Amino acid sequence: MGLEHRLACIECAEFIELHKWSTDCMQDFPFLGRDEYKKYSVCHTDRKLILQGISEAENGILKQTPEHWVGKLIPDVRGFLELHGDHTLYIFDDRGDMPWYSDEPEWHRWKEIRGYMTTWNDQFEDVELPRNLIDDMNIISWNEALVHYKNNCPFTDNPEKLESVFRLYIKQNV
Repeated sequence: MGLEHRLACIECAEFIELHKWSTDCMQDFPFLGRDEYKKYSVCHTDRKLILQGISEAENGILKQTPEHWVGKLIPDVRGFLELHGDHTLYIFDDRGDMPWYSDEPEWHRWKEIRGYMTTWNDQFEDVELPRNLIDDMNIISWNEALVHYKNNCPFTDNPEKLESVFRLYIKQNV
């Protein structure tokens, strides 16, 4: 079925879903990144490599199949590069955990940038990252966040345990 990939900016702790876009040409082997990220299935990348991947898609799959979903994802990736192209970029895949998984240290720092392959619906169901609740849904009170978690996040066990993390993020960033 293929691996799922995410393009992430380490400095800003933001990522975008790439779905199953083949990213081999966009990765820098061997891993040259920070030690704290070596435990993940991750590769370093940069603006040049990502633009090379876009070019390969535009001159390959999109010439053969112009309506391919990769063509709908490319504007989101270009937008991500506009904001983060000069930052440290990694490509994570789903062979292991991701730093934004709720059992990872510092998971709450991360924010998913909504793009073509984002799996949320318009009601942001199953969104548990505090920055997404705050920035995208304008939830700034713990009571509102708790209602969201209980009503929309079926895979979040015991959402009450997230209160201290949510409040910490509010204090630091709002």
